[in-house]
Amino acid sequence: MHFSIRRTNFKTTDKEDAIAEVVRVYLDYYELDNRSRTRIERIYREMLEQVPSETQIFSYVSYGGVRLEVSKV
Repeated sequence: MHFSIRRTNFKTTDKEDAIAEVVRVYLDYYELDNRSRTRIERIYREMLEQVPSETQIFSYVSYGGVRLEVSKV
């Protein structure tokens, strides 16, 4: 799977790197400190678990205006 964040031109195939980056972008965007990190990370993890199986070509999860795109290609 490929993960990307257009806002920062971030791309990776590592799910953990994608989660870390999307949380960093979210915290930066809303000017939050690290106290919110665990909650935001949990929200994105739960949303990624809901992404359809490998048969899906493109999908995304979005929370608070910060979108993490997921694709097969």
